[in-house]
Amino acid sequence: MVGDMKWVGNSKSCINERTDLNTDMAISTLAISESAASCMAEQFWNSPLGQLNLNERSLNLLFNETGIQFDTTSYSKYIPLFQQKLGPKKPMRLETTMKDIQIKFGQFDVDMEVEFTVCMGYYLDTSGSPELLYDELKMLMEVNVNEVHDKMMPTIKKF
Repeated sequence: MVGDMKWVGNSKSCINERTDLNTDMAISTLAISESAASCMAEQFWNSPLGQLNLNERSLNLLFNETGIQFDTTSYSKYIPLFQQKLGPKKPMRLETTMKDIQIKFGQFDVDMEVEFTVCMGYYLDTSGSPELLYDELKMLMEVNVNEVHDKMMPTIKKF
């Protein structure tokens, strides 16, 4: 199978780079430029699928637990200001996404290097709560990718 993915660029980070493909391949191949991979990742994290909203219920479901608490009291050992200003036992919500994603292939002795910024907004877990705190963390992840039974299996080498 030989083909290419078509997209309508609606992001400043999306650059349309055409690459000639070898059509005499015996196996399926995915050929993608670094800018296209970065653009696809950026578009994913800008979509509703890329929004990770965590509250007490979703944390318990995520980790298959029943006792995880996420409120101003349980979180006060990390950020005491929430309990001091809002009071004890107020349920909280953390909204996260990513931006400024840059993917590089085959550099620094790994298959993929991914630089990105994690964006975090803290809220009370109530309707219409204003953002209480916003922070960003620059991250770097190095990944090797192996093919096992026609499935891509990433192995995080460094995070």
